Amino acid sequence: MHYWLIILYILLALVALCVAFGIYLVISSFTRREHYEEDFEGYVNHFIAHGKEDIAQRMSSARKKLIQLPSEDVWIKSRDGLHLHAKLIAPKEDTNKTIILVHGYHSYRCNDFSVIWEYYYQNNWRILLVDQRTHGESEGRFICFGVKERYDICGWVDYIRTRFGQQSLVCLHGISMGSATVTMAQSLKELEGKITAVVADCGFVSPKQQFSHMFSRMHLPKIPLFYFANFITKLFCGYWFGEVSCKEELTTSKTPILFIHGELDNFVPTECSKINYEACSSPKTLWIVSGGRHGDAIYINETGYFAHLDQLYESVGVSSLSC
Repeated sequence: MHYWLIILYILLALVALCVAFGIYLVISSFTRREHYEEDFEGYVNHFIAHGKEDIAQRMSSARKKLIQLPSEDVWIKSRDGLHLHAKLIAPKEDTNKTIILVHGYHSYRCNDFSVIWEYYYQNNWRILLVDQRTHGESEGRFICFGVKERYDICGWVDYIRTRFGQQSLVCLHGISMGSATVTMAQSLKELEGKITAVVADCGFVSPKQQFSHMFSRMHLPKIPLFYFANFITKLFCGYWFGEVSCKEELTTSKTPILFIHGELDNFVPTECSKINYEACSSPKTLWIVSGGRHGDAIYINETGYFAHLDQLYESVGVSSLSC
């Protein structure tokens, strides 16, 4: 009997450690960060350290222009009651083209699109730079890796169509977690016929796949930690890791999609975009960027990036400066 008590105490201690790990994971990884300026500076310094001062200068200069550009603060309310924020940048001339730019995990609207915004502005798009829930000025307690954020996109699309007309041509452009958000959003019934095209830059297959990959990178045992983390996430954040996936949503896609991924990405594996591309049932293009890592395709090959955007929008009849 004495030995059984020892075994029981050991098991209880292991369960307590697993629960504590799950809570730590939620608090450390799924909650808000406010170090956007420092994060961007660190990214710029990364390029400088690798002898790419030209890229660092391009990033800093373009981001500064973006921040200084006249813009309007706009707000919507999510279906679960959060106040969500975005910056609206007016086009040079009247247009019915709007691009919704969706940043990645623990990032910021001006960081991920520090250069990309110029393409849309110069080609006379209306630009909506959103703060995903639990980021920037938007409310939210927990990051949901696209599971709940996809419904926020519905709100932003409806905002654009209500304000600027139901005939608005609305496209989505997401990076990293933002890519997963727009990829999962585009197949929602609420958005059927409302999205003209999607750019999915270095997105993952699903939250479950991405968390599994991160556990492997950190050499953490999936059994039992992964499953306890999944339970704690459901308890605190309201969703399971495997609740939804880009791959599954893409099997019913009707929206033309451009998939972009760096060939050397080890944060979100390059294979993810290949899997998503194969699953996609709509017109599609996959561009693997030589030498690219996570989220840096635009900096590694800006000319190629913009050329692929041209090809996508020309393919859906959005090719002139003003539609």
